[in-house]
Amino acid sequence: MAAQKGPTVRLSRRDVEAGRIPLQARLKAWWDGYDIRLPRTGKAGKTKARHEITAPEQKLPWDDPRISLVQAVWGDGFDRPGSEEFVLELINPVGLDPSMSVAILDAGLGGAARSICRAFDVWVTGFEGDAKLAEVGNKLSNMAGLAKKAPIHQTDPSEPDLKKRGYDCVFGHESFFLVPEKALMLETIEKGMKPGGQLLFTDYVLADSRATSPALQEMKENEPKPLKLWSVFDYHQAMSDLELDIRISEDITERIAAMITRAWGEFMNKPDARKNLGASPELLLEEAELWTRRLRALQEGALKVYRFHALKKSSGTLLSNW
Repeated sequence: MAAQKGPTVRLSRRDVEAGRIPLQARLKAWWDGYDIRLPRTGKAGKTKARHEITAPEQKLPWDDPRISLVQAVWGDGFDRPGSEEFVLELINPVGLDPSMSVAILDAGLGGAARSICRAFDVWVTGFEGDAKLAEVGNKLSNMAGLAKKAPIHQTDPSEPDLKKRGYDCVFGHESFFLVPEKALMLETIEKGMKPGGQLLFTDYVLADSRATSPALQEMKENEPKPLKLWSVFDYHQAMSDLELDIRISEDITERIAAMITRAWGEFMNKPDARKNLGASPELLLEEAELWTRRLRALQEGALKVYRFHALKKSSGTLLSNW
């Protein structure tokens, strides 16, 4: 009897030559219970180390399948690339101390807010547009004993409910690209910063105002919300119009792309992850496809991730260089 052939998965020549298997194909194979391998091309490939992840052992009363899924992929309290270590590295240039207050926009499940609060003993207020994420994020802060020092509130992303001149630092973590009224958002942020306050954020941006690619177009057409992407120049112009002094403008695309690839790879290397999550194959594929589209847009170069750091005037003059 002839050996039974497994399912056929077609890969693009570019993926084969680059020695990579797209996330979507790998996830579908993992879900269906079969292995997927690249054909031999005569080129030596790199072997990736296997990693373990910890999925929730039981579903918490306030949880839902998607929130369980994103935390299993990105880590406890996170719904996007990054980690506690990464967040603390990003915010380190601010020079936080216990006398300072921080506002975090699009705080998600509050992982960044709680990490910053614990590390620097500062008062942190998280603002999140999604009602469910805000509710769960606030409950997680309560469970961590940080109900007062790191609460998560629901707010309009375009006009976050910031206290005027209330914050020494405003922080955002790859989420402003989903806000349609960015100019209005930045004006609101500037009003919420104390004199001498600092704005630090990372975001998806266009490589230039005319940047385009097939992957970027596919991403735009399939995002949960309509996208109005800005270029680095657009952000520089808007911050300059608000008289913010831009100190850092850094391309961190490769690092974020590596985080996406690594997080999903580690998730799929955990055999029992899907059983513990209770997520449907449709939900799992939907989430994986979202990040696959974003990753492809980054790999094709039309989309970038940048880190920005800007200062507000202090008593009518800008702070001196460090």
